[in-house]
Amino acid sequence: GDYAYVADTSFGLQIIDISNPESVTDSSIVASCDTSGTARGVTVTEDYAYVADTSFGLQIINISNPESVTDSSIVASCDTPGTAYGVTVAGDYAYVADYSLGLQIINISNPESVTDSSIITSCNTLGYAYGVTVAGDYAYVANTSLGLQIIDISNPISGINSSIVASCYTPGSALGITVAGDYAYVADDSLGLQIIDLWPGN
Repeated sequence: GDYAYVADTSFGLQIIDISNPESVTDSSIVASCDTSGTARGVTVTEDYAYVADTSFGLQIINISNPESVTDSSIVASCDTPGTAYGVTVAGDYAYVADYSLGLQIINISNPESVTDSSIITSCNTLGYAYGVTVAGDYAYVANTSLGLQIIDISNPISGINSSIVASCYTPGSALGITVAGDYAYVADDSLGLQIIDLWPGN
């Protein structure tokens, strides 16, 4: 919509009015929420912002009225076992890149009832999971020195341990990931952008 949501490390979540993108300035910040940890990643779905808050796991913030968000807008949290660096949401699940503890999948079907016990399964990515996105039946994890890891999430509730179905070593350190069409776009630290064909030979 008219707002950008920024994970601002020690300053938590910042909400910026971008209704006129070319007029955005420092004063365009309209609200903020100081999360307990260090906000490293954020995604927004409907009335909630989901923040990867490092050692404090997943923080869920009510943003139904973006300009009224305050520190008290945190409605639920889930202390993941590792260090939450990235998060995306698909359907009833949040997927958290939990650094040394790989990918954590959290049931968020009722966002304001999420607790530590809402983690339903996990996948050890062997490296350090830093970023994550979901497309179709797969989670794509930016796994630092181990590059891109692709995990089958077609049935999250059944458990996905050892469900890494493919991987691709990038030349740098994979920190961020998005997928569009047949390609994955990896932010590879000092080696810039890497573009990976997800369906080679097709």
